[in-house]
Amino acid sequence: TEDPAQGMCPPGFYCPNSIFSDPNTFPRYCPATNECLALRADKKYCGPQGPFEPVPCPAGSYCPTGYELYPCPKGYWCPLGTKLPNKCHALMHCPQGNVDPPYDYSSIVAAGLLDILIVIGVVYIFRRRRMWWGRVDDIFAEQTCAEELQAAEAARKLQAEAVQHFEEEHNVSCNGPDEHGSMMSNGDRLPDDMAVLPQEIVNEITKTHREAVRDSPAYAILERGIRANRVRMMPMHIQFEQLSVMVPFKGAPKQLLKGITGAIVPGHVTAIMGPSGAGKTVFMTSLLNKVESNWKLTGKLTINGAEGSTLSEYQHMMGYVPQDDVMHPELTVMENIWFSAENRLPRDWSPEDRLRYVAAVIKATGLEEVRHVIVGNGAEPNGVNRKRVCIAIELAAAPAAVFLDEPTTGLDAATALDLCYLLKDIAVRSQLTVAMVIHQPRVEIWESLDEVLLIAPGGRTVYQGPQAEAQDYFVRNIGLDFSVGNPADIILDGITANQEACEKAWDLFVEANPDRFTGAAHSTAQRDDHPVAGDSINDAEIVHHRTHTRAEDNRSVTEFLRNVIIYDNENSRQNTASLSNDDGNELHHQSGELEPKAPPAAHATFARQLMLIHYRSILKQSAHLGNILLGVLLSIAAAAIMGTAGVRTVNVGMLISPYSLLNPRHTIYLIPMMMMFYLIAIASSTSASAIRALGEDRQQYWKEASTGRTNKLAYFLAMTTGEIYRLLITTMHFALVAYFMWNPLITFWWFFLVLLLAFFANDSQGAMLGLVISPKHAPLLTTVAAVFVSLLNGFPNIPGLTYIGYSFYLTEVTINRYVVHQEQTQTNQVYEDGYFSYTVHRLGTDLGVAIGIIVLYRIVAFMIMTLTNRNKQR
Repeated sequence: TEDPAQGMCPPGFYCPNSIFSDPNTFPRYCPATNECLALRADKKYCGPQGPFEPVPCPAGSYCPTGYELYPCPKGYWCPLGTKLPNKCHALMHCPQGNVDPPYDYSSIVAAGLLDILIVIGVVYIFRRRRMWWGRVDDIFAEQTCAEELQAAEAARKLQAEAVQHFEEEHNVSCNGPDEHGSMMSNGDRLPDDMAVLPQEIVNEITKTHREAVRDSPAYAILERGIRANRVRMMPMHIQFEQLSVMVPFKGAPKQLLKGITGAIVPGHVTAIMGPSGAGKTVFMTSLLNKVESNWKLTGKLTINGAEGSTLSEYQHMMGYVPQDDVMHPELTVMENIWFSAENRLPRDWSPEDRLRYVAAVIKATGLEEVRHVIVGNGAEPNGVNRKRVCIAIELAAAPAAVFLDEPTTGLDAATALDLCYLLKDIAVRSQLTVAMVIHQPRVEIWESLDEVLLIAPGGRTVYQGPQAEAQDYFVRNIGLDFSVGNPADIILDGITANQEACEKAWDLFVEANPDRFTGAAHSTAQRDDHPVAGDSINDAEIVHHRTHTRAEDNRSVTEFLRNVIIYDNENSRQNTASLSNDDGNELHHQSGELEPKAPPAAHATFARQLMLIHYRSILKQSAHLGNILLGVLLSIAAAAIMGTAGVRTVNVGMLISPYSLLNPRHTIYLIPMMMMFYLIAIASSTSASAIRALGEDRQQYWKEASTGRTNKLAYFLAMTTGEIYRLLITTMHFALVAYFMWNPLITFWWFFLVLLLAFFANDSQGAMLGLVISPKHAPLLTTVAAVFVSLLNGFPNIPGLTYIGYSFYLTEVTINRYVVHQEQTQTNQVYEDGYFSYTVHRLGTDLGVAIGIIVLYRIVAFMIMTLTNRNKQR
């Protein structure tokens, strides 16, 4: 070679006394002194034992050739065996002669910026939430003002009627209102109380007040919103004939339902009742096709006259309220309802229209006072009626039908009665199809029902028809006595005591009245008269429920939502609401017929759902800021504890042959050992939180998937990306502590990348396992699984298991970046023997496999989420 000395001394070694032309000066091994042997036994280097003994280029220096030795300049760092110095980054402190890579202060700056961005993001979210709340409060104020004006108009009307009655009773003439607003007549005044008024006038006052409540702007917007959605959804008329259900039970089929026949019609509340064990919930779940795959359903189902359909095909048009209160406990009442509306309402509704509709739903369901209250898990009282919230979430979608499974269970009598009145009012006003399973209703609830389906134990129909005719039916056919007691209890007790007689009587009744069950009798067109829910139940009056023409049903969405009745304080008049059409031109709609428009677009787009659910995930995490902070502190503590095993420990490699005799001892195990410790720290400190995104929200996902309007991939991606912020901040603080304590021969950002992939892999594995393990056991089992995978990082190599986990490949990446600075003087063969079986020079492959495993975990998690419990997603 051109440089003989370099030819005798490989790069990274120093041989100042060797001359190529003089064989007597060639590099040679010299017997070491006892002191040198002791240093080498302690994994340290000692000086040359003779003038011709080569040595690795000393730490803090660099050797461009075998006979040149220079101190490491300022702004660089030079570990043992350096040929050319390594440049420091801008925020590194690198004095002359620097040996180890200095601490990268850019990491501290980055961590600080990340923390500041997180804080700014949290403040922005809360400020945006407050601004949004303020806009909804303004809408409520507008509606309240309109209601007060409307109530004042109703009061003036009632006062006029009372004055007229007073005039007729006393044969006087009123001159007009005085300064107090009361009518005067020849010095006589209308009494302040109305005790002198006959009872029919008092009843009329009460009735008119109730009608004013039902005609409030909130109810009007709610009704118009549901009807606006009817442009693409007709009222649902459901008929079922001979519906039977068979399930496998101990190797033999068991019949749960047998020949259920009846109908559920729009504009009415249909109650499904029966003694305990009769199969009420089985009937509803079977009707909605929310059954296991091994259940056998037979019978005939007709929806709006179309046969061969199932209600699961119309899930996008329906709302379902299960027995359990399924909602997002971290959000407020209004946020739960708003997210449902944003996701499920037609996409061509403007944001203002959707917000007004949400406000109307909240107002109509009586949740106005608690709209800003966090729902919670029900463990602590907060004034929130969770069942009302569940119903409001479904009404927020403007459905054509709502099914409820025991909505009154667990409620006090007054709350349950209010709930039934609410459902009845909405059903009547919006021609909504409402069916609910109900257990032992009180008298007032029983009398508020329109239709009842009574099922006997064994799944047989014993009555289906109007509630008003039920008592007469059971008196004539079964001989029940309704003179004393709750009619519902008497009927249910009678069914239990006389089950066989009830079944036979119903069979005979069906044979004698075949036309009753053809659907004609249940047509909504023939049922215009309806008892008003708000009236006194004992003497409820039958009032005519106004009909709507098809043209009115086809009005534009904006007109339906904005054309709200508002009364002036001086004279009762209807103000027209200004709005904008698609061209931005202001329009003024008056009452009257409108030309039908094209059907509104479907629910929110994929991108819109992705954004909504991602934002909701952030809001939910903001409710757990304390837990997130605790998780960060735990990860820091875990990094510190594990880092004590290698505090400032220097990795000592084996010199390349034939120079290995100069230092036969090494600490080559340090890198895989420390990586195993850090992976265990990550697994033990963060695995429990990994199940929160998907595992703990399984019921919410099933509920949203069953609506038919939630894109499952958008949901999954939004929930996955929503965890990025927590993982970033946790990884950053973990890496800061771990890097400072270990001080490895690897740049901080490569170390951070390896740990970030480890956090993502651990989170992905936890999310996958959290979907198949019960929430009760998931935190412990996911932690155990993560620790087990961490032990498979190749320290030592376990044949058949080492290569299946991400930990092996991330450890290999670390080794690759670690030895790149020393491979000129140290051999890598020791990493590739049977004890470790690492392959050093395949950085891209290792990164690709690690990322591939993370993606595979997510794909498996998505498949588990969508392909298991499919009956709950229908």
